[in-house]
Amino acid sequence: MKGRILPLFAWIVGGLILFAQESVSKPVMVILPFSAISEYQEETKTLEKLIAASVSQEGQFILTLPGEIGEVSKTQGESLDSPSDRSQLESLFSAQYIITGSVGKLGNRIILTMERIKLSDGQKISVSGRYTTFEELLSHLPPLLEQLVWTEKKASPSGSEAKEPITEELLIGSWWGDRGIEMVRLFSGGKGQAILTSGAKMELSYSIQGQGVKIWQSSPNQDRFYHPVPYKIAQQLVDIARPMEWEFTIYEGGKLKGIKRTTAVRYEGETIIEIIHGSIREAEWTKIGR
Repeated sequence: MKGRILPLFAWIVGGLILFAQESVSKPVMVILPFSAISEYQEETKTLEKLIAASVSQEGQFILTLPGEIGEVSKTQGESLDSPSDRSQLESLFSAQYIITGSVGKLGNRIILTMERIKLSDGQKISVSGRYTTFEELLSHLPPLLEQLVWTEKKASPSGSEAKEPITEELLIGSWWGDRGIEMVRLFSGGKGQAILTSGAKMELSYSIQGQGVKIWQSSPNQDRFYHPVPYKIAQQLVDIARPMEWEFTIYEGGKLKGIKRTTAVRYEGETIIEIIHGSIREAEWTKIGR
């Protein structure tokens, strides 16, 4: 079929994956080796392979790893100033995105942390989880990667309505918020306030950045911010959760369109099982008045 991209996977020594594809129009992503405590060194190599396969199958990136770009391939035993080391630097310089990660332990829980960095502006997306076994960690990898590998393309509108530049004049006024928010008021000078469906008030700040706007929670966490999770879970989130953030890149038809970045939680009863910082979902606000 015309235009179809056929990926080729090759498993090679050291747990690296080479992903080749015909198209060069997609951004390049480099997955750096994860750090891991000694007891999980081998399992982490498997983890890296699964992440690389998932990113490749997701189809939005040309995937490579340090040392795979250039004519000189890496072999074991080379010194740090070898041609292979220079090839690793070439990989980094050609990349638009980098994924890093670590596997550690806190008490009897395995801690996985991953981060995606957009090199053009330093934007970071971080996700993390806590697990009782490495098998449990691997079983919960897909939803973490769904957040980590998400790109701006998913928020791009497909409609034909005229887009308008986002200005302070446009932002000032009242908005219907996204899920969990009853109403938002944005004021001049980069300030605002949200009324949540729980009745709680959240102070906001905003900054116009390029063609878009970033809005973030500027008041301390309250348990009512996390309604309808159980009260004891909400109390723990007050100390754990990062401030909520919205990034809108499109204004059309009276609507702001973009993403919301927040802390997601998985729990059983009154016990938190998993925390995912930097959880991302699409967000849309509708303007209802000045």
